[in-house]
Amino acid sequence: MEKDTMGVGLKEGSWWNGKLWFAYGTSITSEMMGNYVPYLREFSGLKCVNRGFPGGGIGNFGEQSRGEVKKLIFEDDGKDKADLITLEVGANDAGGNVPLGTIYDADENTLCGCLNLCIRHLQKVSKAQIVIIASPVPRADPAAFKSYYETAFLFEKIAFINRVWFIKGNSTLGFGRVEDDLGLYLKDDSILGLKYDIHQTKVAGYNLAQSIWTELKHIPLFYAKLPNR
Repeated sequence: MEKDTMGVGLKEGSWWNGKLWFAYGTSITSEMMGNYVPYLREFSGLKCVNRGFPGGGIGNFGEQSRGEVKKLIFEDDGKDKADLITLEVGANDAGGNVPLGTIYDADENTLCGCLNLCIRHLQKVSKAQIVIIASPVPRADPAAFKSYYETAFLFEKIAFINRVWFIKGNSTLGFGRVEDDLGLYLKDDSILGLKYDIHQTKVAGYNLAQSIWTELKHIPLFYAKLPNR
């Protein structure tokens, strides 16, 4: 198909083929412990720089996260050349003692403030399309994982006020089916010694990649200037 540089008449999502993608996030994004990035790369044709950090997050509040993902976002690592930047966030930042704050916070004292800082830094240093992805919730019970859902709702609002895209990794995957006795979607964690932890099997990673691609393929490139026709 002859490429139309104005994006008119292209097959859905084909404008991402060959473009540069920086993927930030937790172990779910990292290819050490996660499984969705290779499949999403296959579906889209994107060239990926994977900056997923196992155990990482954007906050430093004495819980599981120590702000490692935020540190990576603020590094000069070539993201200024990116066409797409995704930030999968929530898995290690949700917790009972984490100060959520408000969606208008802009400092490191609350989780909302940390996300605002990350997004606004990415907007400052890159011309990429920025997409926030809520980390998948590993269990079907909303009461048991209340903090995951609360943070996901806040993240969606923060994406809205910063005018960036948001993909609902929490709610579009049929995640009522991931807590299964057969281990089809969650795998044992040999490092933590847990059975059916948050980390996904390959089939769950494939499902997550399909779900993200369903939305990503409708997101256009972001242009700093008009392309030549």
